[in-house]
Amino acid sequence: MIAGLILFSEATVAQIFFYKNSEKIFFVFAGIFGTVLEMIGGIIGIWTYTYPNLITVPFWIFFCWGFTFMLLNSAYSLVKNRLNKQG
Repeated sequence: MIAGLILFSEATVAQIFFYKNSEKIFFVFAGIFGTVLEMIGGIIGIWTYTYPNLITVPFWIFFCWGFTFMLLNSAYSLVKNRLNKQG
């Protein structure tokens, strides 16, 4: 529960101060996409969570997926920019 509140607070601050509108949309899409996949995995029985809040997943999983996709997107952009400078 505390981890979820920390992630929620961090996401809120990042969304307000650091992300552009396109990144905010990407964060929400990624969070929804990842959460739905986690729910499907939980319903099928691939994995379970000890204390799920939403159908089969904890509520903080949305933020984890959103941040993960944002991290991967940033890493991709960084590598792409570095390769373009070299070539």
